[in-house]
Amino acid sequence: MKKLFYSLLFVPMLLAGCDDNSTTIDDGDGGKGNGGNKPAADFVVSPEEITVDAEGDVFDITVTSVGSYELVATASWITELTFGMRAVRPATHTFRAARNSSGELREGLITFLTDKGDFVSVTVKQGPAAVTGGEVVGDWRDYDFVHHSLLFDFTGTWCGFCPMMAGAVERVQTLYPGRFYCVPLHGGGSDLDFSATTTFANRFSVKNFPTVIADCRRLVENLSNIYDIDKAIISALDEQDSTYPVVTGAAINSKLDGYNLTVDATAYFKEKGTYKVYAMVLESGIRTTQTNYQSGDGTGVTENFLNDHVARLMLTSTGGVQQPVIEQNEEHTYQWTGYIDSSWNQDNLEILVYIEREFGTLPKLQSGNYGNYFVDNCAIAPIGVNYTLKVL
Repeated sequence: MKKLFYSLLFVPMLLAGCDDNSTTIDDGDGGKGNGGNKPAADFVVSPEEITVDAEGDVFDITVTSVGSYELVATASWITELTFGMRAVRPATHTFRAARNSSGELREGLITFLTDKGDFVSVTVKQGPAAVTGGEVVGDWRDYDFVHHSLLFDFTGTWCGFCPMMAGAVERVQTLYPGRFYCVPLHGGGSDLDFSATTTFANRFSVKNFPTVIADCRRLVENLSNIYDIDKAIISALDEQDSTYPVVTGAAINSKLDGYNLTVDATAYFKEKGTYKVYAMVLESGIRTTQTNYQSGDGTGVTENFLNDHVARLMLTSTGGVQQPVIEQNEEHTYQWTGYIDSSWNQDNLEILVYIEREFGTLPKLQSGNYGNYFVDNCAIAPIGVNYTLKVL
């Protein structure tokens, strides 16, 4: 249960009629006339104090006011996702707090101004985020793995609604830096067509572009409200972290000889079970002409649209490499080869390795019948860079 509180700034009146979950402002009549103090009819903010997740969070504050009011200030690390003067009673304000990488507890204020000139401030508290991405010293079995979720974004350069979904993913990445990777899978007819997109789309019963699949479990549709897309993505990430503790990790090393690619990878498994290991080549920094129904200039097109982590080539089959793990704390090595298209920018190529785990006795939380596996963890490394196992 989140605890919330308010501090009043520059308000020469006493709070009256408060309960544990809301703050009210006296109507200023000192208890005279109209039945005295009527807190619920003046200005009520609920709840009172909020403690947000250190890794970043989205949260709501509800305001009930007789008159109009305005949000006048927020801490620099808090962004409002709803805007403007309010006269609706009640009104729900949605905010997002960025990841706290400061290394210490921080507090910030969200301040409202009523039409009576009263200020009310909500205090938001956030602990420090964990430091991630350390190197193994000694035995990897003594560590927990850094976790990255994997989002597949079914998209195309011809898809006018797709930039809206891409924008939602980008906002959540800003809110949760390093928490997940998003890999665009371009469909037929796109300038960045990926040969395996149809196979993946069939697995997840994708009917429309854009669609995001989170960790091969949850489907996120292109909702009409962009902030609802944000919330859906965050909900899928939160569900993954709370339901499926990460038990795998990966190390990647790769090299190019002309256009011939060789990838060596090691997968680490803490728990027994059945897994699948996948590998593909990605390309970042691609600029394209993108159909965009929300382009600001009214042309319906965005020039030089940036595409990162775009799927280019499967190194495994689309079904992955099945890997039974008989004992706890096993590690297995793999080698894959591929041929790089001459049109791809070799300086911007990357290797994605992701590991799916069989649900087994774990809760099978899916948006559809997507099979018996979900993504446990993934890693992305530029070609030619030795990417070692990342641990907490």
